[in-house]
Amino acid sequence: MINKVSTSKVFFMFLAFVVLFLPSALMMPAQASQISIVTSIGIDSSTEGIELSTTILVPKFESGFAKNTEVVSVNSENIAEGLHTMSVNLGKQIGLAHLSVIAISDEVFTTKNTAKLLKPLLLNEQANKNAVVISTNKSAKQLLQLSSTEDANSSNSLISMLELSENDLFKNKGSLQNFFINYNKPTSSSMLGIINAVEESVQGEDTQETNSENETDQPKKTLLSDGSIAIIKNGIKQTTLTKKQKQDLYWFTNKISGTTFTVKNVDDDVYNNKDVVLTVANSKIKPRTSFYNSIPRLNLNLKIQVSIENFSHNYALNNNQRLLTTELQRRIKLYIKQAMSRSFNYIKSTNTDIHNFYELFKAFNNQKFKAYLNLKNLDNYLDKLELFVSISLNSKN
Repeated sequence: MINKVSTSKVFFMFLAFVVLFLPSALMMPAQASQISIVTSIGIDSSTEGIELSTTILVPKFESGFAKNTEVVSVNSENIAEGLHTMSVNLGKQIGLAHLSVIAISDEVFTTKNTAKLLKPLLLNEQANKNAVVISTNKSAKQLLQLSSTEDANSSNSLISMLELSENDLFKNKGSLQNFFINYNKPTSSSMLGIINAVEESVQGEDTQETNSENETDQPKKTLLSDGSIAIIKNGIKQTTLTKKQKQDLYWFTNKISGTTFTVKNVDDDVYNNKDVVLTVANSKIKPRTSFYNSIPRLNLNLKIQVSIENFSHNYALNNNQRLLTTELQRRIKLYIKQAMSRSFNYIKSTNTDIHNFYELFKAFNNQKFKAYLNLKNLDNYLDKLELFVSISLNSKN
């Protein structure tokens, strides 16, 4: 009897809880009706300051990503004001927890301090600090519009276009948080991916029989990432590195493993003036800093294991011969040193310390480096820096 009473009490308490709270829970508006979920942001110049564009998720019953997104734009003095105006216009809060891409036009990047511009996003507690910052040649708004088509799927497609593989040079370096980490360093240099909206000509079908309106090519915009990167210093875009120039940078890092390169016309008893395709199987770089006559020197020791990709039985090897011949070793070392020299000279000429050599000298030769900085202005301390490279090779084959 006592158990029955206890069970009844629990049941009636549960029933009272349901009666009191279930109706109010059912009447609560869905989160999507209160919050505009932003997945990407675009920033262009305008007469008021900036044109702020956002890709917003719009719940609909129709299938297809494009039918569930909307690009909304406002003109404002800054990002904080723009987000507030957008919130008032939409009658909803602006949700930035799912923000994945921040696209900035070249016009903004070359005329404004983007670190100051983006600071409201960094300070916004709700904003995703891992959102990737990218550069685009013309309109960031147009970039968002193109990425919201069914072909592009989502703003995540913008990230995938940057080819951020595990071994990529700027894996995780293009995030909003890392952009500010690099900005606050003495070198204040960052590397960001580039995606552009470009025109492609689409020829009409059976153009000879179509009317005059279809006789000319119809321009169509598409997204393109050619592997180039933007170099940012003090929040302003300084220069653009091509894909080839970016690959030269890899030799200064431990991110070179998996890279394939070709040494042309290797002429010896084994290769007979053939091109040799190689892949870096493993690599390790050991930096050391020194000073000679008060001039800073960067000494890099590379240990590299290569795999010869285009080896075939046509190469006749004697008992004393190896695939990694003396001539091939010489040519590989020459190839690597030339690539590093090109990259090093480019870094010096553009005065952008994207590898943060400053921190290396500060860590290992702090007193001598301070004395050197007293002689050279911090803005051009790379000017007298010298590079020395030693390479040891072995083959995986």
